[in-house]
Amino acid sequence: MEQDPISIPVPIQDPISRIPSPKPANLNASLIKEASKRVYNFPESYKLLGPSNYNQWEQSLTIMLQAMDYKGFILNPSIADNLSDLEQAILLMLIRDSLTAIPAASIAWFLSPKDAFLSLKRQFSYSIDLQRDSIYREFHAMNFSTFKGDLTEFNANFTSLLARLSLTKVNIELQDQVNQYLNALEKSFPQWTA
Repeated sequence: MEQDPISIPVPIQDPISRIPSPKPANLNASLIKEASKRVYNFPESYKLLGPSNYNQWEQSLTIMLQAMDYKGFILNPSIADNLSDLEQAILLMLIRDSLTAIPAASIAWFLSPKDAFLSLKRQFSYSIDLQRDSIYREFHAMNFSTFKGDLTEFNANFTSLLARLSLTKVNIELQDQVNQYLNALEKSFPQWTA
């Protein structure tokens, strides 16, 4: 009488366990680099163009750096001096990723994130009075017929300008906000203003 062969279960190998693990020193760097590629790409619409969007850029950069655990850098750039060379390089890469071509060219030779950030601040930030004037003019010049985008984007831009004005201590009464909104839409939607 023949016996049935006994089958021995073979454990299934996890494909991830076959990948050699990186050296601990490289693990943090690779994780940070991968996270910055996948999660923290700086949105094109918030990249620093120049003085016209410096405050918006700085606010966006602050949020991104908080997510990357560089929380106090914007208020106190000298904290970068206490970071390792690797962390300083990563921070500088994050700053450079947040810039358009002209601001990026202005810090191309900087090796310190602190020096790069302070240089950008000196070159592109307006005084509060100039910011207020610039935003106020932009708000009152809004016109949907010349706006590049749809109504949703126009509304977001309108709301953003109001928020930025309030940050510069400009208070526009609700009735004036409504009037400006309707005036900006008048040519494209005359039925709304009738």
